[in-house]
Amino acid sequence: MSARGALEVDELTSWARRRDEGIEVSVRLPGTRLQPGPVQVRLVAGDARRRSDGTARADGDDTVLDFRVDQERLGPRAWQITVRSGEEPFRRVRARLLAVADQPVALLPGPAPATVHAAPRPHAPQVPQTRLRRVVATLPPPVRSRLIQVRDTARQGVRAARGLRERSAGGAR
Repeated sequence: MSARGALEVDELTSWARRRDEGIEVSVRLPGTRLQPGPVQVRLVAGDARRRSDGTARADGDDTVLDFRVDQERLGPRAWQITVRSGEEPFRRVRARLLAVADQPVALLPGPAPATVHAAPRPHAPQVPQTRLRRVVATLPPPVRSRLIQVRDTARQGVRAARGLRERSAGGAR
């Protein structure tokens, strides 16, 4: 068992493969004693959870965990494996299952990477660069902000003048 309480996985003798519209997984847990017999396996990826029935069997000082999950129930995610024998709480297995359609299945032993990158920011729509925009971009920030205030005031004046013209033209008809 690891320092954080997760069950260690033997990387050499654990495997996952596709068979008959499903994924078969066999995980050897060295030095772990789970009660032999039926177990519940829970796969967790973010808020998504999938359960599957499996079996645990003793092999010397190790426990071998075998389970099968339907391919349709999994998406293109890395699923953290947890297991429960009897009425015990679920225990985390230090391995993840990756089963992307049309790609080989991967059993990823070891801890999940600590580095999680934030989603990229959406790109702002590109505004065509006019000569005026290029010149304004080179101005010092105080001058630029004053220029923007003057522009906005001028736009309000133009809108007001258009409104007066439309109202006066509407009344003459």
